[in-house]
Amino acid sequence: MRIGVPRETKDGERRVGIVPDGVRALVAGGHEAIVQADAGAASGFADDAYRAAGAAIVVDAVSSGHSARWISLTLAISGQRQISVASLTIAAPAAR
Repeated sequence: MRIGVPRETKDGERRVGIVPDGVRALVAGGHEAIVQADAGAASGFADDAYRAAGAAIVVDAVSSGHSARWISLTLAISGQRQISVASLTIAAPAAR
């Protein structure tokens, strides 16, 4: 399963959908984790912590109509709202 974690956009929102240890567990279970850059920053989790846990870090998450290279997600995890996976895709992984 390809699981994405977008950065929260609501004003004042500091939560993140999953912490690096959760990503590590998902990856150990055979899943692919894709985390938007700075998704965990407001909660104190750096991109490097997600990378070390096995996630790919991407620059931007946008709606599926955006013209660029996109990777479709199987599941999106958000800290504050429900996300329709059918309408969300996430950009190709940034260079490591």
